[in-house]
Amino acid sequence: KMVVQKSKPKGAENMNTPHLTFKLEHARKEHQKLSEAIITNDTVTLLLNYGCLKNANDRLYQLEYFLNHKEWKD
Repeated sequence: KMVVQKSKPKGAENMNTPHLTFKLEHARKEHQKLSEAIITNDTVTLLLNYGCLKNANDRLYQLEYFLNHKEWKD
């Protein structure tokens, strides 16, 4: 007799791991600090952490995508 196991979608087993929780919290904190630096025009922080304003803006979009994607899937 053949037993058919239902498989989880790829990556589903990693959805609620402590590592993912840590990554989400780190991303939220970085997003908050980066947003604040952009809003207050803190050029020194932006240049020291991201090298140039374009990199800072690109990183903000990456963080937003990651956070929105993870919240949407949960």
